[in-house]
Amino acid sequence: MGCKKVICEEGLEITTSRNLPLFIMSCVARGYTRNLRAHFGMSYGATGTLGKSNWMSALFNNHRIIKDIEEYLEGHHPDDTLLEIKAIMETCQKASDALPEDPYLALASILDFYPTYFAALGMMNNLMRYLGDEEEKGILTKETVHVLMGERDKVAKFYPQIEKTIFDCTDIIGQLLGFEGDLMRYMSLPEMDIFLKEKKLGEAQLKILEERKEGYVMVYLEEGDQEIIQTGSIVAEIREMLQPSISTTELKGTCAFPGRAKGRVHNLLTDRNWHPPKGAIIVTTMTNPDDTPIIKNASALITEEGGILSHAAVLSRELMIPCIMSTKYATQMLKTGDIIEVDAEKGIIKKV
Repeated sequence: MGCKKVICEEGLEITTSRNLPLFIMSCVARGYTRNLRAHFGMSYGATGTLGKSNWMSALFNNHRIIKDIEEYLEGHHPDDTLLEIKAIMETCQKASDALPEDPYLALASILDFYPTYFAALGMMNNLMRYLGDEEEKGILTKETVHVLMGERDKVAKFYPQIEKTIFDCTDIIGQLLGFEGDLMRYMSLPEMDIFLKEKKLGEAQLKILEERKEGYVMVYLEEGDQEIIQTGSIVAEIREMLQPSISTTELKGTCAFPGRAKGRVHNLLTDRNWHPPKGAIIVTTMTNPDDTPIIKNASALITEEGGILSHAAVLSRELMIPCIMSTKYATQMLKTGDIIEVDAEKGIIKKV
């Protein structure tokens, strides 16, 4: 079975893009399926990733998980869910604090707890998607949502710490063994597990990792614990299949914080490597805590996804800058340097 067939049969779509390597997405895949089911009784069933270098687009079926979260909340109180999330985070933080200095042992420890961490993050994201742009919904009262927002921010701040450790460890090991350490970040979780035991990579294995760095598609199926990784022309074929056709000069979305702004776009998806000028309008798929220094100088914020619990929503309210979320195609329609008008009273973005 190939990646394209799985993506079509499972209804996987591009939901977010950011700077994450294949290895971490392999951990995410297990966190959002097996570990999510073990702790919360639900699962995405299948996940996917389109990647090149360390940049990736995550593939999920959000419609499926929204149905699951609705059923879950019929039989579980949010307070119990929060307690489980906090318990997971406490365990993961203790494991992180106790990471050995030896890079091999540190990575081995991360393999043990990182997928479980992603189960907690996945559950937070599920609640966010269920809420959408509503301040309360069903048994999720405004008070509960406020607590969830604070807890989600704590959960989201954890993975940048682990990312740095992974990058540091792979760089050190690469130097010790005489190859580019970043190639290790294109291993799957099982491949990393084998490598950490054998502590060697052959020429054929290095060539495979180099090919993945140039572009890959990965899918994971919970049933059978199947992971498929492909490179070559299939990557562009699948990307084209998943890319929507856009021919509009106007976008609509959900307002996270009201206001109006006019200025030049800085698209974080395509131009993350240089800082935007003060007053730029930041356009991205979704934000994370690492983006905060950039957004502080922005005149407005536009994201493709997000809800009341999202980092973008919380941050825009804190900074009091106009913010429109859930635009779906903003990063594809708006290029760095475009002049646009943002009306976060009506949720409309127009090219000038």
